[in-house]
Amino acid sequence: MLPGYPGPLPIKLEIGYICLGNPEDNPLIIWLVGGPGCSNLHAFFFEIGPFKIKKGIFIDGVLALQMDPNSWTKLGNIIYLDGPTLTRYSYTTTDESAYSSDTLSASQTAEFVWKDVGRYMAGNPLTNKSGDVNARFEFAYQMALISKSTKDACNEEYAKADVSNLLCMSGINEVNKHVKDINMSQIIEPNCDANIDLIKAVNPIRMGKKRW
Repeated sequence: MLPGYPGPLPIKLEIGYICLGNPEDNPLIIWLVGGPGCSNLHAFFFEIGPFKIKKGIFIDGVLALQMDPNSWTKLGNIIYLDGPTLTRYSYTTTDESAYSSDTLSASQTAEFVWKDVGRYMAGNPLTNKSGDVNARFEFAYQMALISKSTKDACNEEYAKADVSNLLCMSGINEVNKHVKDINMSQIIEPNCDANIDLIKAVNPIRMGKKRW
């Protein structure tokens, strides 16, 4: 039994492992989370995990769960890596190891990946401002969230947009209006909290009124 799930699980559950499909043959997916210091439980329940939380519904005082038909567990085995040290389930047995930094955390994560993983894909990575921000507009267009004219308004340069280009500024405002209530980590899922401006968290174009 799993708290919040009505009845026996239709999947195999063993001490923190949830087995789906053919785990021996499926590819391995390693999921990292930002922050730094954010728990991967967020990804497990709100992004790619096997369960979805039913908002406002409780079973025995616990938020109800349901299987997610779009879970990445249908594609492969997932390792949710918590980091840096002492983030959620990440722990250490020495005081010295409790210290962390961006450089050390990146080095430890790379060491973890290199030990057992030969190839890997990057999902929602933080690379550079121009690439990340510009790609979001292209993605919004490809997913039919904005029109082609809106996408082309800034000549594909949104991160360092020319503030004197009124057509471009209007296009950026149009994009923000269309996606402000969409969960950008999973656009087919509803935004859990409509009061949270998700775009400000991921798009430097909308980081405060003084941006322009």
